[in-house]
Formats: sequence, C-alpha cells, structure tokens
Amino acid sequence: MAATADLQDGSSFQDVDDTRDTSDARSISSDPDEPSLDWAYNVGLPWYLFNTLPEAAPLSEQVKQMQPVLHSSCVLLMDSVSEVMMLARLTLEHKLLRRDATALCARILGFYDELSRSGLASAAAAPPGTVVHFLLKLLHSRVTALENCLSQYLQGFKPLTIADRRLWLTLAREQITRAQTEFRIFISEARRTLGLVTKPHRVAFRYLYLPDTHPFVHSSLLTAFDDKLQSLDSAFRSSEATFARKPSFPDVAFHSRLLICLRNIAIRRPYPPEELVSRHEGSSSSTDEANHDNELEEDERSAEDDVVDGAEDDNQSDFQGTVESEDEIHFDPEDCLDYVLQELLPHRLAFANLEELDRWRRLALARTRDIAFLQHRGWDLLNESNPHQLLAMLIIETCKMECFDDAAIFAELFVIHYRFQLAQEPGNDFKKGDLCMALALLSVVLSRCNSRRPEGVQAIEEAQSLLSTLDQAPLKEGQFEAMSATFAVFRGHALHNENRNEGIGHRPLWDVRKAFRSARAGLEGLQAFHAKHPTNKMLLAAVGRAAYSAAAIGLHLLRVIEGQQDAHKLCIEKLRLKVERPLFRQQRPYPPFEFYESWCADSLEQAEQAYIHGKMGDLTLGSVDDFAQFARIAVDAFRVLSTEAEEESSSDTRLYEPLLAKALLLRAELLDLRPTEAIAVAEEAVELYIRLSLRFPAHFDNALLRLYRDHLARHLYLQNDMVQASSTLALAIEFQARQVGQHDASVVARDVAALRTTRAVVCVHLERYDVALTELSAAQTLVDGEREERRRFDATHAKRTLRLHAVRAFCLWMTGQSQLALVELEDVGALLEARVEKSKTMRFEYVPARDPDAILFRGWLGAVRAVVGDVEQGKSEVGEAVRQARELGELDLREDVRAELVLKEALVPLPRILTHLLVLHAGILAQVGEEHKAESTGCVEEALALSGEDFTACDLSTLKTALMLKRRLLKSDVLPFNEEETEKGEEERDQAEPAAKSDDDDDDDDDDDDDDDDDDDDDDDEDGDTAAAGTRAGRPGLQGFLAQLTFARPSPAVVS
Repeated sequence: MAATADLQDGSSFQDVDDTRDTSDARSISSDPDEPSLDWAYNVGLPWYLFNTLPEAAPLSEQVKQMQPVLHSSCVLLMDSVSEVMMLARLTLEHKLLRRDATALCARILGFYDELSRSGLASAAAAPPGTVVHFLLKLLHSRVTALENCLSQYLQGFKPLTIADRRLWLTLAREQITRAQTEFRIFISEARRTLGLVTKPHRVAFRYLYLPDTHPFVHSSLLTAFDDKLQSLDSAFRSSEATFARKPSFPDVAFHSRLLICLRNIAIRRPYPPEELVSRHEGSSSSTDEANHDNELEEDERSAEDDVVDGAEDDNQSDFQGTVESEDEIHFDPEDCLDYVLQELLPHRLAFANLEELDRWRRLALARTRDIAFLQHRGWDLLNESNPHQLLAMLIIETCKMECFDDAAIFAELFVIHYRFQLAQEPGNDFKKGDLCMALALLSVVLSRCNSRRPEGVQAIEEAQSLLSTLDQAPLKEGQFEAMSATFAVFRGHALHNENRNEGIGHRPLWDVRKAFRSARAGLEGLQAFHAKHPTNKMLLAAVGRAAYSAAAIGLHLLRVIEGQQDAHKLCIEKLRLKVERPLFRQQRPYPPFEFYESWCADSLEQAEQAYIHGKMGDLTLGSVDDFAQFARIAVDAFRVLSTEAEEESSSDTRLYEPLLAKALLLRAELLDLRPTEAIAVAEEAVELYIRLSLRFPAHFDNALLRLYRDHLARHLYLQNDMVQASSTLALAIEFQARQVGQHDASVVARDVAALRTTRAVVCVHLERYDVALTELSAAQTLVDGEREERRRFDATHAKRTLRLHAVRAFCLWMTGQSQLALVELEDVGALLEARVEKSKTMRFEYVPARDPDAILFRGWLGAVRAVVGDVEQGKSEVGEAVRQARELGELDLREDVRAELVLKEALVPLPRILTHLLVLHAGILAQVGEEHKAESTGCVEEALALSGEDFTACDLSTLKTALMLKRRLLKSDVLPFNEEETEKGEEERDQAEPAAKSDDDDDDDDDDDDDDDDDDDDDDDEDGDTAAAGTRAGRPGLQGFLAQLTFARPSPAVVS
C-alpha cells in the first residue's frame, strides 16, 4: 500500500490523520485533498414543494425572511425547516386542513426563526450534546412523526368515495388539532429553557438561569426524559419480538466501544480510582451472576401478574409496570454504579449459550421497568446525586435491546450533564477528559442511527478537538496517543455508512475516503502502542477491532468507487478521464445512462462533478490486497486471544470467537480474486460458525448462508469442483429456506428458486439431468407461488423465469427430448423479445446482446434446431451467439472487469459460455460439409485454448465433447461417426477426467478398454455399426450432441 495519500501539499496520511492536526479539517465539510469544499452540507431548502402550491404563500414568505440567517445556523435547523415545508405540502392542498395546518407550521417556523436570530442555533453554539440541539432534535422528531401519521391518512385515499374521503380528512384534522396543543406546550417550555422569555419572567425565575443551575431542572428536559422512559417498555417488547423473528447475536465490537468510553470516564464517582480498581478486582463473576439471577427471578414472578387494559384513557401514562408498591421495588438509584460496573466486566459479553444471552437481554427489561415505575411515582431521578450513573445504565440497557434511537436520547442527556460539569470549572482537565469520553460515547451510539450519523461525526470531531487541548503531563506514557488512535477509529465508524447509495452524489465517496483514512491512522496508532506493551490483551483486542474496521471500510470504498465509475461511465468516455479500476468487481456494471446523458451536469454542482471525476479513479488509499491484509491482522489478533483464553480455560474464548468468525468472513470476501485462499478461509469460518450455532441456534444462519452461497459455492464452481459445489448449494438452499420468518415469504421463495436453478446448472455439468429436472420442478413450484402472491410480473421475476425454462430445455435436450426442448427455448425467445419491448419505455433499455444469459439461450436454441433437422438456421443462430459472446468478452477485457460469476448476475461465467458455444458451433459446422471443416477445427482449437492449461476455465462436459470433436475432425476421410471412432473418442473423454476419481470410474475405464478390443474385431460389421450408432444417438449428455446431429433426419424445422 502506498505510504502516502495523493495530497496536494505532499503531506503523508499520518500527518493528515493526526487528531492534533487541522489539515484534515475535522469539520465534515472538507476532504484533505480538497480543503475548501464548503458546499458539502449546503443543500438548500426544498422550494419546489411550494412552487406549485399557492396556499403556501404565507409560509413561503416566512421562510424567505428566515433564509439569510439559516445559512449560519446548524445543519439540524436547516433540516428542521425543510421538514416543516414537507408537512405543509402534505396538508395545505386539502381545504379542510388548511387553516389548522397553516397555524401549526407558522408556530413552528416562528420558533425556528427566533432561535436562528438569537444565535442560539448557530453551528458553534448548537453542536450535538447541547440543550439547544437536544430540543431541536426532539421537535424535529415530533414533526417527522406527525408527517408520517398524516401521510397514512392522506396518501392513497383519492380512489375512495366522497364519504370515505371526508372520514379520513376528519381523522387527519383531529390529529392536527391534538398536535397544535402538544407543539404549543413543547415550544413554550423550550423557550423558557433557552431563556427566550420576557424580562419579568427572567426576574421572577432567575434561579433557573443562574450559571450553576443544572439544565436538568428545566421542565422540557424532564418531560422528554420521562416520556422516553415510559415508552421503553413497549420499545423493548417490540425488540423482543424482532429477536424472536430474526435471531441476531449482539455486536460485541460495538459494546466493547461503549465500555471503553464508560471505563475512562468519571462514572465511578464518588469512588476514587483506587477504590474502583479494588471493587473491580474483588467482584467475582459468580456473585454478579447470582445478583442477575435474583433480579430475573423476581421480575419473572412479578410478570405473572401483568394485566394490560386495552381501554386505557389516552391521558393516562403509557407505562404498564409490574410493580404495585414501592416495597416491591428492587432498584435504588444509588445502585446504578454497581449495575454499570457489572456490565463493564468482559465476561458479561462472553455468552455460554442462548439461555445466558436471553437472560442478559431480559435484564434490560427488568431494570428499566423499575426505573420507569419510580419515575412514574414522582421520583425526580434526573436530579438525584448521580444522574450520570443512571443515564449510563440506561444507555447500556437500551443498546442491549438494540433500541439505538432511544439510547441516543439518553446519550445526549449524558453529554449535557458533562458539559455543565465542565462549565463550572472550565480549566479542569479531568472534566475535559470526562466530556471527551461522553462525546465519544454519543458518537458510538449515533453511528448506529443511520439518520443521525452526521451528528455522530460532529460529536467525535469535537471530542478529538477537545482532547488535543488536554495537558499531557499527568497522563501515563502513551495514554494520549492510544486515546487519540481510539478516537480516530470511532470517527471512521461514524463516517462509514454502508446503506448510502454508492453511485449518486459526492457524499458516499467523500465520507468513505475520510472514514478509511481515519480508521487506518487509528489502527497504526494502536499498533504502535501495543508494540510497547505486547502482553496487554485489551490492547491486542483493540488492534483487532481497529484492523477489522479498516478492512470493512476499505471494502466499502472499493464498492463506492465501482458505483461511481459505473454511474459516470459516459463522463469517463467523453472527458477522457484517466480512471484506475479496482480489481475487485463481483458483479457486472450497469449500462450507461443512454437516455440521461446529461444527468451528471444537471443533477450535480460543478464542484461536485470535479470532485467525483477526480476521485472515482484514485486508488492511492489502498487496493484490495491491502484491505485483505488488514483483515488478516484482525484474524490473527482474535485467533491469538481465543487460543490463549482456551489454554487458560477462561470464558474469554467465548468473547473472541464471534469476532474471529466475522473477521474470517470479511477476509474471505476480500480474497475473492484468490479462490484457493478464499476457500480455505471460508471453510474455517464455516467451521467456527457451525460451532457457534450449536450454542446459539439460528443466530448465525445469515452468515452461514453468505459463506455457502456467495463464497464457497461460487469458488468451488469456478474451480470445477462440481461435486462439492452441488453439496454446498444444497446447504445454501437449506439455510435460505430458513429465512421465511425473517423476510417476506415471496422474497424467500424467489431466492430459493434462484438457488435451485443454480444447483440445476451444477448438476448439468455433472450430467445428472434427472436431479437437475427435479430441482427445476421445485423451483417452478416456488416461482408460480411467488407470482400468484405478488400478482405482478416484474423484471426480476421474468429474469429468473427465463433462466428456469432455458435450463429445463437444455436438460430435456440432453435426455433426448429435443422437440420439447425446442418448444421451451422458443418460448424463452418470445419472453426475451417481450422484455426488450417493455424496456424501451424504461430508463435502461434491455439489450440481449449485452446479457450473457440471453446469448447462451440463443446458442442453445440454434443447436436444438440443428438437431431436429434445421441445420442451416441452427448454424446461423449459434454463429451469431458466438459473435455476441466474443464482443461482450472483449468489452469486459477493455474495461478491465471480471467475468460474470454464477451466483451474481449471469447464470454461467462468460468465458465458459463462449467455450460452450464454440463447441456447439464446431459440431454444427462439421455437419454442413467438408468445406467447413477448417472453420470447425478453428472453433475447437479456440475452445480448448479458452479452457486454459489445466482445463479449469471450462466445464468438464464441454471439454470432453471438444476433445471428441477434435479427434473426429483430425480424420478427414471419415466425417460421420463409426463404431471404432466413437469408442476411441470415449477413451479421449476418459483421459480428460480429473485425477481424483472414484473406483467405479476406474472400473468403467477397464470396461471401455475391453469394449475397444471387441469392437476392433467387429469393425466391418454393418449391423454392429448401426446398433452402436443408435445407442450413441440416444445417449444422454452433451457428448450425444454429435451423435444426434449425425443421425438426425433432415426435416423442416417447424414445431407447433
């Protein structure tokens, strides 16, 4: 890997990524290679929503008056104004809702205007973890929730009757009326909290605005905390239902990052650090487990008395507690510290079995119920002596249940508390360090909330900036560097978003480049620190996690680059851009936007275009081999930790096994261009995941499915190990069928049908046509059920149906049923023509000459026509298919992309398609006449050349047919088959078998030798020739294709 990034100022990436250096512009508005890209978040307001809505004129004028100050405000305020505009667009077009909706939107916009003009919502004054940002986010969430609720009433009701429309509009109006009251109360409380009140009010309540008054005394924050706390019970129950439907193992690395932040913060106060260490070392695992068991037993006993009244009044609290009196409370606010310290112990994440994992999660429900009940009974928990400990416990418990949006609320309150602590003593470095860790904790939580990732980036960048101001003298040697490196890894996580569209806009490319640069710098810092302390296992685990992050982000970087290159293909050609293509592609690029040639210029600003065109071919950050090396570092680290823990009989081995399995899976994916290494790594990952699945049934099915389907089956297929590929695909089908409870039944049926079709192709290579037809029959049943359930025939469904019919036709042909095969293939051709016509009205026109499947199907159609007697038409169609396959292969080579892979886009890899079609073409040419012998011989030689020196680039059935045809063409005086030549071709076929064959195959070879001797004696017997010819013509398999051509009677190729 290049040691430096391609920087304009010549600085190395170490300089850029150092958290104490400002050249990387820690604000997320620039790239180190382009330091002045201030258009990053200047997205503007969606004025198009109001352009065709005259009823929005008053609101439009109000927004225009706000616009000058909005650009200097935080990004969240701009997003909030945009959300109000979308709410107005949804409601103002309905006369019945117009008055109330206008009043509601005007009230909200007025509050935003007041915030922006007061300067409280500026980018500097309202970063994540401040009271202003917290209230703005709450209001933004309320507006979004109201919009989603109203959209259910208003969208799609137009086809209804007038009475039904009136009913839906009435329900929407009632919702807006209730929202008016709620928003009025919220905005009033928010104004009082932020000090946007009259002077008499400020004088009367001056104690609320003193510098030493904690923000938690304000009613707006207390109400938000109480509402969120009371809603946790239903949120946790929803998560429990999700876990039951979609079993998932906790993200150990994520929880480890949470614990890193909490271990390094003053969560332990009032205990001094020395006493914390003694408490930590003196606490035994058995005692902690006993405490957890007692908690759960008491909660389970109380849960039996649960009574849910569905007819509760709307004004009552949503809390449905199981505790009826304070005497039954098993939680005390002062116990928060003990609970948090217990959760920080490493063995709490080393789950032995499924029961222990469920117990760990149910503890979250038990604890939060008690807390919610106390709050419901009037306890002001936020204003106890330890609100930070309470919030830390709630963050841990909500993250256990994967309620990350709820955890983000508590994490932001956590940061607000530490901001207040630092404000009391601005020069206290210990409190600065606490705030650094609190901001890092907020960033870790927000990185799991896709809609709040930019806020997570801002939080970790503020933590990095604050960390650089700390006095390093009191710190231990290397502690500052280690913390800086850890924050760099956290920043990489915050910037990394796999769900972002990879091919459109500048943000994906921009973010992932910065994310990788940051993660790589963090890894190098941790490696340097670990080199000084090689026996520290916690540091080694941190190195492993950082290496995994760098490898995963690097993999995403390659995919983003490929997506950008595909989307800007026409720009590359027109502007003659020098673009280096990553050697990683796993699927065929999309066709260029032929009907949208100017989309880049129309949709992107000039600065965006320049950035993407300059960066989408820049691979100086690393190649796939570099990223695979990072994955190897992670694998080695977790393997060492797991092995050492196993030797010590420690439970920590259970902590590192899931991390090791994930690292192996990632490494197998990065080794995609090296099948031999990838197979070995994937097999090790499968073995480990199977071992984990014995303790946690169904929790690792998705990982095993990916390994079987996307890695092992594909690599074994491309290595011509068809027997193992068939077995692996059978396992993949089994695991895919288990997804019924996790995904829509029609989607699962579609995927299972696709896998069965693929396994049928593998069985065709093994000449097991009966098994292939059985798989295709099962796939057809699934496809028919899917079509009936979905009631539509979309492009994806049509593609899979085409493959199924074409492969079945090939199997029918190979088993001697040529007429039925011809009917099937003609139907496939008609479906392809219909697909072409339909695509003319769509964005991407379907061109069969660019589709390897369509080329293969056309070649099969021509070969079958030649078999039934229409040799000339068959020769023409197969020849055209060969020409198209050659052109498509040249296109792939010119673009330096990989050939199609069996389980990705094409049914069969393109080189194998060309080899197969060349053999078919050679056989037909040999039938036409002696004058085509030279051309036929050239096709055979080209096919054998494409097979490679070890014949691994060609399936065995096609290779055997090519060798038989070559032997036949070498005898210029005998064009048709005879007994002797046929059996000699059989010997040539047997010699092409792989070295490792079963004893039955050896016996067959001996029988063939005996038959050769007998046939030599009866060489001139005409009846013997006829009998052998008849046997060969009826023989199933591709080798029988030549005999079918020889003994077919010419007849018009008309099949009704």
